[in-house]
Amino acid sequence: MKQKQFYRSSIFHFFALFLFLNCSVALKAVMVNDFLARSFTSTKYSSTIVYRLYIPRNYSPSTSYPLVIFLHGSGESGNDNVKQLCNGAIEWADTTCQNHYPSFVLVPQCPNGSSWYIGRNGSTLYDIDATPAKTPMLMVIQLIDSLSHEFNIDSNRLYSTGLSMGGMGTWEMNLRYPTKFAACLPVCGVGDPSKADRILNKPIWAFHGSIDPSVPVEGSRNMISALKALGGTPKYSEYPWVQHNAWDYAYKEPDLFQWTFAQSLTTISVTKLSINTSSDTIVYKCSALKCNKSNNKMEFLKYLCRKSKSIRNC
Repeated sequence: MKQKQFYRSSIFHFFALFLFLNCSVALKAVMVNDFLARSFTSTKYSSTIVYRLYIPRNYSPSTSYPLVIFLHGSGESGNDNVKQLCNGAIEWADTTCQNHYPSFVLVPQCPNGSSWYIGRNGSTLYDIDATPAKTPMLMVIQLIDSLSHEFNIDSNRLYSTGLSMGGMGTWEMNLRYPTKFAACLPVCGVGDPSKADRILNKPIWAFHGSIDPSVPVEGSRNMISALKALGGTPKYSEYPWVQHNAWDYAYKEPDLFQWTFAQSLTTISVTKLSINTSSDTIVYKCSALKCNKSNNKMEFLKYLCRKSKSIRNC
């Protein structure tokens, strides 16, 4: 009798698990279908890249929307245009995010045999000044510009994030294009501390597992330390006893979306300002990126006009 009850109980739990897994798959399939499957061909780079694009519900061409750029890890490379949605990307299109922060979500897929980043030596990126960017990264930049012409995307609210290979790509992309993105959110990535000054005052939130066996946690620690040593105030979340899957925790941070969508390139404040009347130069430091260098005063004013909608009569 007890044996029959055991079998019945086992069968019940098996079917419960089966239904749960299938419901999860069905739910994820619905989310995947919310992303348009597209491709982008670049004549400049003689290459094609596939990507998924989430368009905000009730999109209106008269309204300007933020864009989240998500770079996947190496395990999701290919050309099936599905795998890159597996870890983290869907979170940005979920109603938890979109109900409060309607936005586009761009999820390109890196072809097999290539990468988002140029390579690393342990916990440090190779020198980006001595090594050209990989074609997939160059195409993502071109794709962002192309989408900005097709849709009403707010160029002051481009948010870059990615995990593992994509985390390293996120660091590199911001180091190469320091004025393009309003926020940088690399997960289990590696940056180049020697070039931290380029993104000193950019809003940054990095994430890493403390015992990551695939990408050394020093990759994030060293970058954050370099930024702080220069006076920066980046956010950093390190998860104790978590291995390479830091994204399981990063994209579920309670204030992740609120923090991200609060960032904008228009929120530039001058914190240091001195004018040398004899040479007519201006020394300045602004909040969105590293700017504490000497420059022509008129060029600086033009820069502020380009970056801030609040300045009139430019």
